[in-house]
Amino acid sequence: MKIGYLDCFSGAAGDMLVGAIIDAGCEVEFLQSQMDLLRIPGLKLVTSSVKKQGIHGVAVRFESEETDPPHRHLSAIETIPNDSRLDKDIVAKAIAVFRRIGEAEARMHAIPLEKVHFHEVGAVDAICDIVCTIAGLQKLGIEKLYASAILLGSGMTKSAHGVIPLPAPATLEIIRGFPVKRIDNGREMTTPTGAALIAELAEFAPGYEMVVEKSGYGAGTMDLEDRPNLLRLIIGEASGKFESDVVTIIETNIDDATPEQMGHLQQRLFETGALDVFVASILMKKSRPAHKLTVIGQQATAEALARVLLRESSTAGVRMRNESRWKLQYEFKTVQTEFGEIKIKFYFGGDIRKFSPEYEDVVSAAMKAKAPFVKVYNAAVMAANLIKEN
Repeated sequence: MKIGYLDCFSGAAGDMLVGAIIDAGCEVEFLQSQMDLLRIPGLKLVTSSVKKQGIHGVAVRFESEETDPPHRHLSAIETIPNDSRLDKDIVAKAIAVFRRIGEAEARMHAIPLEKVHFHEVGAVDAICDIVCTIAGLQKLGIEKLYASAILLGSGMTKSAHGVIPLPAPATLEIIRGFPVKRIDNGREMTTPTGAALIAELAEFAPGYEMVVEKSGYGAGTMDLEDRPNLLRLIIGEASGKFESDVVTIIETNIDDATPEQMGHLQQRLFETGALDVFVASILMKKSRPAHKLTVIGQQATAEALARVLLRESSTAGVRMRNESRWKLQYEFKTVQTEFGEIKIKFYFGGDIRKFSPEYEDVVSAAMKAKAPFVKVYNAAVMAANLIKEN
């Protein structure tokens, strides 16, 4: 599986993303052809080669005949890709990015989404940033995109609403739930468009595991003293040819729960989206026997899972960390046995192939036939082996 990793050591902006994609091998002519499908007169992608602290990068700007862009509502923004001839997947992702920005603006100003004016972010160059980023990642064949923590700056800046603090309130709302890092440098390191693209398209990962194939650097407009103002895109094949992702591990120690309470807590965690929940016996201070409860979940549900632990148990704190994992892919197939139909989960990845009958199906068939669990399970295994051999 081909993966991409956005190394945001100098923050991110829409034009930096497009520049990194071009530098990584996406042809300018292809991105221009995608912009042409928007059917906006006079759109042109202009690139230049620049150096930041001695490192080469691609700078990007967009030209159009729209010299005084209007303040557009979300419905007007969505009309542009919807009325284009772009691929439907690109259109859907582009609208999702703009909706993320619009919802952030609506929360920040406490107004309905349909009343949000996009101001600067509604300009044609932002539309081009978003469309070119999505189309470019697709063209490069990136199946999974990850990103480092997003770098945020500090200070004050002027906007259409007046002077606002950095990071911009809209940016903070956009990246809610995505790990960030702030530095005190008086600069806007990440723009709303850059933040929305990363938060919508990428998953956070503290590092990357891949066989590196190539990299690209997109240049920002500022010159920074302490770092090159570049966004780096690293592309490669996932190590071991296995599917990979990043999960959040949540742990806590509990020394005063009954078995019934632990069972209820586990059920609530699964209802909230936990991938797995398990308990280990430990010995805490003062020689007290206790339980270490571990929860594995997606990053998007980490906060909700932590809230369940803090609300539903006696613990006063939880430990959280992100870990990468390799996993086998799987698909379900149904086999016919003397006890009826039973679903089989077939796992595959690299040179590994294996399967397992679905527990609930085996239990249901065993109860219906009043047969031993093992007998039904073995019948399912035999039927699955016939599929595997064929």
